[in-house]
Amino acid sequence: HPDEIPKVRQRYTARISGRPARKQYETIALRKDGSAVPVELTAAATTWRGRLADVIIVRDITPQKRSQARLLEEQEINDRLRREVEERRRAEVALRASEERFRDVAEASGEYIFELDSTARLTYVSERVVTVLGYSPEELLGRTPHEFNVSDRHARRVQDLLELNDLPHEVRVLEQHAVRRDGSHVWLQVHIMTRRDDSGAIKGYRGTALDITTERLALAALQRRDAI
Repeated sequence: HPDEIPKVRQRYTARISGRPARKQYETIALRKDGSAVPVELTAAATTWRGRLADVIIVRDITPQKRSQARLLEEQEINDRLRREVEERRRAEVALRASEERFRDVAEASGEYIFELDSTARLTYVSERVVTVLGYSPEELLGRTPHEFNVSDRHARRVQDLLELNDLPHEVRVLEQHAVRRDGSHVWLQVHIMTRRDDSGAIKGYRGTALDITTERLALAALQRRDAI
């Protein structure tokens, strides 16, 4: 997209010249028909035939953007319902219907949904987690996401993210290197937001996680090939 060209060019130039630059970021691309599409660029400087080059993987993140938008929309709906509906039973019925619609949208895009309490322990996990991590939802309840991290470094990143609570409806994004039940590793792209009660106190977190192992392995393979 023309508006994104300066940002992409600046980061490309920084990588090629050896300066610090983000290796993964979101931008807007244009399809052949001229329509805009949100994409995630994963780039790394390498050497090709004796010359500096840039290896770039482009991933269409339209489903994830729709899921994020839906997550924000459902959070706003839920907050409004809590304020407007005086009768608790009616509010709970409307909330369950809203969350069911969100689960349908998120799982259709390949993500599993989770909810954490204020101590970051899992209180809900959707069935899709069986496909991604190999655990049943029941096995995960009461546990923390930190327990599945490959390294302490990733655990600290998750904890740091949860401590950024100044913007209650901001969707934060991170990658988590996790261990499946069978011991194999998986890369997850996690979108998470803070949940608050009517008084503004934190009551937990809600988010989605998507398996991006294929993309990570593809990038690593390209880098190994070009390093030869």
